[in-house]
Amino acid sequence: MMRNMATSLFLTVREKEDRTHTKDGDGHWLPEDGRIRTTLQKAKEVRALVEKCITIAVRSQAAMKHSDDLLPAEHRPDKQPQPHADATWTDELRAQRRAWLDARREWRKSEKGQQWAEARAPVVAAQRRVMQLLGNKRKLKRMPALTDAKKRSGKLRQRGRTDSFFTETPERQAVNILFHILGGRFEDRPGGYTRILRLAKPRLGDAGTRAILEIITPTP
Repeated sequence: MMRNMATSLFLTVREKEDRTHTKDGDGHWLPEDGRIRTTLQKAKEVRALVEKCITIAVRSQAAMKHSDDLLPAEHRPDKQPQPHADATWTDELRAQRRAWLDARREWRKSEKGQQWAEARAPVVAAQRRVMQLLGNKRKLKRMPALTDAKKRSGKLRQRGRTDSFFTETPERQAVNILFHILGGRFEDRPGGYTRILRLAKPRLGDAGTRAILEIITPTP
């Protein structure tokens, strides 16, 4: 339960801090940015896990920046050929994606590619550590390998790629938010990334003490 609550807190974080309670395009209420409401006791337990995950992400920012500097612009993931939002995959687009993957694979074998891999290794280790803290064995199951029949039909078996080992889960989304948003947000802060606000009105039913666990807004 504590892991799920920590993941839910990270998933409420938006790229631009916005404490107002707003609606999305479909008229649904969006969760408050970086806040969850729970009991006081649970908030204290979840806070320790949240602080630990953010600390790991913050300490990995230097390695992330160094590895990003070593990665050429043409080999960045956002340069990978993909269809637009309302479009579908075409034969030409698939051929472009295969060519992009082959060029990236050849670059990974070069000396500069090896240097990038060495610089990226601490970040990958930190992300796996956070996945272990937030996830569980059931959600971290490896995806099944392709059968011999699929390999004979021309489908390649991916190896050494994070996306091929784990399914898309809320924990993976939380890790991306931790390392790409919160890590940079608290890069210059040594600690104390969360706070607990005690609510005056008790919970209905058992009169439990309610509280808000929120990720703070760092002062400029």
